[in-house]
Amino acid sequence: MTHTGTSVPPLVTRLARELGLSLAFVEAAQRREDEQSEWGTLWAIARNEDTPVTVLSKLATHDGADVRLAIVMNRKTPEELLVRFVNDEGPIIRRETATRLSTQTEALRTLAKDADSSVRVAVGANQNTPIDVLEEMTSDSEESVRLAVATNKASPDHVKTKARAPRVVSKPKA
Repeated sequence: MTHTGTSVPPLVTRLARELGLSLAFVEAAQRREDEQSEWGTLWAIARNEDTPVTVLSKLATHDGADVRLAIVMNRKTPEELLVRFVNDEGPIIRRETATRLSTQTEALRTLAKDADSSVRVAVGANQNTPIDVLEEMTSDSEESVRLAVATNKASPDHVKTKARAPRVVSKPKA
């Protein structure tokens, strides 16, 4: 099989067929990232703002965290797809998801309780986080989370004040 006068690598042909993309699209994505591996090509496709949502949806279940992260970082990925990453195993993916969400308040509520403090910082800094969630986050055990809430432009003054207040740690009785 030839395309544009050159032989098409089997990887490009297989990925194009599996993802329902044109050979030219996959080849261009691969060239742009100068990657000849399947991972590199998939990453380039996931980051490409012209990749159809149907393809991004297929890639959202990929085992490679870097491919899933590329989907989250793609500015054209719709929030309806981003919500899939709220419970992703990778904290970096959950953190980046928290920075991108604007209308999915239930997803932000879930991420505000994440075990990883960097995810909670991203929620605290997100100007679209509901005020009641920001208020709850003012009592977070991590200072960095409280600081994110305190510096969030969307936080009302009373929330900023509460987030900046020194924490009183009670000492256990002897």
